[in-house]
Amino acid sequence: MKLLDAVAESVRMTPDRRRSFLDTTCAEETPMRRQVEELLARYERLKNTGQLDRLACIHEEERFLGVDFSEYYELGAEIGRGAAGIVYRARDLMLNREVVVKKLRKPRFSFPEEIERFLKEARTASALNHPNIVHVYAFGEHQGSPCLAMEFVDGQSLAERLRLVAPSPENVARTILKLARAVDYAHDIGVLHLDLKPNNVLLTKENEPKIGDFGVATWIGFRDSTASEGDIIGTPSYMAPEQAEGRTTDIDRATDVYGLGAILYETLTGRPPFRGESPQAILK
Repeated sequence: MKLLDAVAESVRMTPDRRRSFLDTTCAEETPMRRQVEELLARYERLKNTGQLDRLACIHEEERFLGVDFSEYYELGAEIGRGAAGIVYRARDLMLNREVVVKKLRKPRFSFPEEIERFLKEARTASALNHPNIVHVYAFGEHQGSPCLAMEFVDGQSLAERLRLVAPSPENVARTILKLARAVDYAHDIGVLHLDLKPNNVLLTKENEPKIGDFGVATWIGFRDSTASEGDIIGTPSYMAPEQAEGRTTDIDRATDVYGLGAILYETLTGRPPFRGESPQAILK
């Protein structure tokens, strides 16, 4: 049985039935058993503190459970790679449309913080439905690794565009206005992006901007169990002061507004607000 399937089944059971179920499906000392028990412990903590309905860490929506991507999506060429996962161009076999699939590394290599962040990204991004935010279609597994299926944007990032051409002030104003409305919408839903930058803004062929990559996003007022006071969250060149100083409890809507201002600055000047030879140098 796969990791997420075991978790999904377990959360519906009483403690006694859950223990018997796990003894049957995964031996006590296996890595999978430890992973399941840790996710279940986080689920119970969220449930007991009343935060479960906001984070939906394990099973808020049935469409995020038990989806075998190999049955619904055909993965194509790799189009990006990061420390935590790989991004593929793919095809939705049911609806015959192009999508993007973001695949986390194998759980045994990325558990627990990266998996928790990945699950949180799925839940926060899927709560949003706005023309200037990249849509998340589904969450599931492919060959044992958690995956996200997202809208395919046939264009380039704002960062790539800025390396090719300097936009007019009028175009800058139109783009920032649309991004600001999208961020305001996300804030009304309760979501903070926390990593707004030109690389995370995709432009369609019609120059319509779309905000993507909710990898470090969080819910307004929710204390993230994957982040502690003093942690640096975001990209140094575009960070608000509270991010750069690790004051995670001070992060709020204004943090994203600062990120929008940083995007505005770079689109007008051709460079980010802060530069340095290393992330540490930028933060100083």
